[in-house]
Amino acid sequence: MPTTIIVLFKRRPGITNEEFINGCNTAVPQFQSMGVFNQGKITRFNKFHVSLEQAKQLSSLKPDVAASSFDAMVELEVNSIQEFIGNFDQSEYLEKVAGAQQKLIDPSSLQVMIGGYDVKFP
Repeated sequence: MPTTIIVLFKRRPGITNEEFINGCNTAVPQFQSMGVFNQGKITRFNKFHVSLEQAKQLSSLKPDVAASSFDAMVELEVNSIQEFIGNFDQSEYLEKVAGAQQKLIDPSSLQVMIGGYDVKFP
């Protein structure tokens, strides 16, 4: 059954938003070169970064609406969680992605949501 995995995270303290976005953009092709992508185990991948300017604009226009404290999120759709985990090569991840993740992401901020969409539009 298709499963959606959403990972919310914050940048490591001391890294500017621009450094964070540039670093993530550099790391994504390495992540996408992993076997789980090439084998079709990941059927969708989206990366989203918060716009600090737009978050400030939201706060000024709607002070009663709190902008999220997260800096980014990654969304993956996998054929099944069992297939994804079973085919995820930890050594390949460590070689290709972990270094960038350690430099950019505050590990204590990681939050994972797993499930599926009830409604899709269009």
